[in-house]
Amino acid sequence: MIRVAHLIPALDVGGAETLLAGFARHHDRGNITMRVATFRSGDALRETIAAEGVRVDRIAPRGLAGWISENEIDILHSHLRRADLLAGAAAKAGMRAKWVTTRHNVRTFRGLRRLYGWIDRGYRRHAHAIVAVSEAVADEFRADDPTSSERVVVIHNGVEIGEDPEHDAERRSRLRRSLGLPPDVPCLVHVGSLTEQKGHGTLLEALRTLHDRRLSVHLTCFGDGPLRGFLDARSRKFGLDPFVHWRGIDPDARSKLAAFDAFVFPSHWEGFGLALVEAMAEGLPVIATDVDGIREIVEPERSGVLVPARDAEALASAVRGVLADPTRGARLGAAARERAKHFDIRRTVRAYEDTYRRAIDSDHGTATRGT
Repeated sequence: MIRVAHLIPALDVGGAETLLAGFARHHDRGNITMRVATFRSGDALRETIAAEGVRVDRIAPRGLAGWISENEIDILHSHLRRADLLAGAAAKAGMRAKWVTTRHNVRTFRGLRRLYGWIDRGYRRHAHAIVAVSEAVADEFRADDPTSSERVVVIHNGVEIGEDPEHDAERRSRLRRSLGLPPDVPCLVHVGSLTEQKGHGTLLEALRTLHDRRLSVHLTCFGDGPLRGFLDARSRKFGLDPFVHWRGIDPDARSKLAAFDAFVFPSHWEGFGLALVEAMAEGLPVIATDVDGIREIVEPERSGVLVPARDAEALASAVRGVLADPTRGARLGAAARERAKHFDIRRTVRAYEDTYRRAIDSDHGTATRGT
């Protein structure tokens, strides 16, 4: 039995946290014992994970090494920058557990975070596996630290893939009523944190362009973040306030996607794009930007439409093209659903478990490619 502990700052709703919920649901209970440790407030997914029989502990950062020893942890698997630095320090100090780290995004150590990058680079030599959620993330880390490149393994993130979604008109109408959306106008949806990375400013500009061209489109955004006030003010400035709906963080946002006509994902950069794959799994046509890990998900003009980042005109044109042709939209949605099956969470979890076994079997096992 391999005892695996996932270290993450908090359990808010986000890509890394959603991945942990998938781990909790699908890990090999016969050979893997899983638990989670957090050290900051934010518990939106705590109950979801605990309901799978996975223990979630709140620990003090300085108590990490003692917690690892007390619980006889074999693998410490860290997620997100602060947890990576904490785990790296423990690995450097000689903790008993092998260290596996997942890198979820590109541009992690740019700007004011360069100092963190320098510290992290020193810690990385003590990692037994550095998992990148896409080739784009892996390429960035290999370029930054060639000496660690043999321990970099790519394992794409995964989502729950259930039965093929039914396009039920009554369910769609019921969902729209619950969200306060008009029944017979085009409705777009976005899921993601309200940060510069996600490109909401470009999205609002594209929406203004569509309205200027007499296409009355509603936009619903699930998520929250530091740009909430700025974006709300901007939508009012553009005269879009009646058409833009800020819904905040909703752990059940995926269950509401059937209410919408298309999913928009205008990120300026993106390590992977878990919310994008969830929308594809629900059979929605997707319009996204041609950046980083998104290129590894969406097949242009087959399973979605890709546009240049920060180009509001191109985004507006792509949205209009999908909404104006329901047949095309249905074809893109069906192909998106098939493409999403490549990113099944079960495949992702199995690849991670293989990585754990290799880490256990060697001091610094050579990485191999995952899914």
